[in-house]
Amino acid sequence: MQPIHLPDDDRGVVDAAARPGGGAIAAIVGGVSLVRADGSGGSPVDLLPRLAGPQPGAVEQYLSISWAGLDRLLVRQTPPVGLSFVDPSGQARSQTGLIGLNPTMSPDGQHLALGYAGAAGYYSIYIAEPPFAEVHKLTADEVLESAPAWSPDAAWVAYVGQAPAGPSSSPGWVVRVVRSDGTNEQTVIPNRPGISYSSLRWSPDGRRIAFTRYEEAPHTRQIGIVNRDGSDLTMLSDGAANDRVLDWAP
Repeated sequence: MQPIHLPDDDRGVVDAAARPGGGAIAAIVGGVSLVRADGSGGSPVDLLPRLAGPQPGAVEQYLSISWAGLDRLLVRQTPPVGLSFVDPSGQARSQTGLIGLNPTMSPDGQHLALGYAGAAGYYSIYIAEPPFAEVHKLTADEVLESAPAWSPDAAWVAYVGQAPAGPSSSPGWVVRVVRSDGTNEQTVIPNRPGISYSSLRWSPDGRRIAFTRYEEAPHTRQIGIVNRDGSDLTMLSDGAANDRVLDWAP
């Protein structure tokens, strides 16, 4: 493991993403600067003007960043800016008008999944297509949903869903997959009291899903993997380092 140093990274790296296929990284430093560098962290440049940072009455920050294909970045900023597409050269920026959580682009760059509240008052998974001005709900469930993740072929979306209490079960969280047209919803990891999930990532072959599992009682995060059909769930870490899934290696 080799550290990558960026300007002002002593202020903390809020989020970072490697360009598909390698060659470049983009990162949010301190919540106020958006930096692009080569794969080793060299030749860093600011993509957008630096924000003033949290001030009394003004809390503008860059919140998340991901690659939307090879030639643009998807950046989430505090409202009212919301989601924007940014040219990796920093020469162009296009706001979508959408405000939501966990935005992620499909591998083909034609579909955007995100947590969106709308009139419901709680976040569920919604999908948007170009020009990304309108959204439609992916599932028919009326529960809190988060952490969408596209399969490599863009045919499926994995996500975390709230599981209401049943006659013999407590409320909790499950990992589900659903086709990108909203059909064939399936539970991959069932509800276990006191456990929640985040940071879902599909394997490059689309056969497995990596996840971060948070257990309330010991307050630990562990990395695990599970087959697409829910079989062979395996924990890869013991939680001693409060681990979190970032991505699969190619």
